[in-house]
This record gives sequence, structure tokens and C-alpha cells, in this order.
Amino acid sequence: MRMRLSTTRDSAWLYLLHADARFCESHFNTFIKQLPSVASIRTEYIARLEDNDTKVACMHGQRECVGNKLQMCLQAHLPADKNIAWYLDILKCQSQGDVTKIEELKSCMTASGVAADVQDRVAACAAGELGDQLLLQSAKVVKERDVHKSCTVYIAGKRRCIRDGGTWYKCPEGNSAGAFIKQICDAHKESSGSVSLECKAATEANPYVPESPKADAGRLLQGSV
Repeated sequence: MRMRLSTTRDSAWLYLLHADARFCESHFNTFIKQLPSVASIRTEYIARLEDNDTKVACMHGQRECVGNKLQMCLQAHLPADKNIAWYLDILKCQSQGDVTKIEELKSCMTASGVAADVQDRVAACAAGELGDQLLLQSAKVVKERDVHKSCTVYIAGKRRCIRDGGTWYKCPEGNSAGAFIKQICDAHKESSGSVSLECKAATEANPYVPESPKADAGRLLQGSV
């Protein structure tokens, strides 16, 4: 996920077919719509680069690569002002069916109100060279950031939290809705020099309660491999 505003970025790094990836998508979807003009979401996909970094091998096989391309083409073609309103809802809908089928993705896009011409562009992207290019670019970004766990959350270009094996760890500011809202809004304030009304309202609705270092250390022990 990436923030649209100035240099503020929020990223999640995922295995598409991994339970932790789907948990993170659902978790963020419970609060991110409170920040429609502050945040925008981008997902990158953990994969292995082969043949001198010219080809991609997905961690759960070719089926996952097909689903990854569909989602990368979706995020590439959704209107920017609908990123927060639509993206995670569509991913949630898609995850309930066959993630490799463009027909099912189109059904989910229709349910969210995505126009037919946008759906056609997503389908063409996934079936053509652009989808392959997006998948390769994502794998290179993941390699550059040395990300190996799904899901790994970045906000404003910084690694903030990991969920792996059903456990959160390396989350120094916590993993609650309030914790992520605080981190997103702090990054927005640093970038823009002001506090947005959205952030004020979201922070009031989701108070941040600091967690003890001991609690996070316990999660780290459980989640480390």
C-alpha cells in the first residue's frame, strides 16, 4: 500500500494466497475508509526473481501469479479518487471466489461500481504484457526492500509491522486500528505540515493506546522463524 500524499507511503507486501495477507486486507479495511483523502493503498507481491531478474516465480505457483497480475492491474487502473473506497472491498470480494478468474474479478468490480470500460482495461492489462511488467516490477521492489514475510506493512516508506503465521510482530507502535491511524496521520502531518480534519476525526474514533515493549517482544518470539 502506498500513500498518495506527497512522500507519504503506506505499503503492504503479500502472498496473495496466504491467510495473513487476507487478514491484513480485512484489518485495514475496518478503518482505512476514515482517511479517504489522506491515504491510498498499494499492494506488492512477494515472489522470486529468476533468469537474471527477468522472470517471476510466485511462492504458491502459477495460479498465484495469475491472481497477482489481476490485482496489480486492478490497482493500476482504478480511479485514484476511488482507491480507498473500492480497492480493499474488491480484494475481499475476489478472495471469496477463484482469484484467477477475470470474470469473478469483474463481478466484484461491478458490485463496487467500477465502470465497464475500466473493467475492460483491467482485463486487457492482466492478459497482456503490461500485467507481466507490473508483476516483475513488484517482485523487484520486494527484493530491493528485502521483504520475505506476508504481510509486511510499510507506511511512509518505513517498515512498520509484520503479520506472519497468524501473529503480529516487529510492530513498535502497535497493530491496532488506532496504532496504524496514528502512524499514517503522523506521516501525513510530517509531509503536509498540518493535521487533516480526517485525521482528527479518525484519531478521536480510534484512540491510540501504546503497547508495552514486553508485549511486542512476546509476539516477536512467537512470530520469528
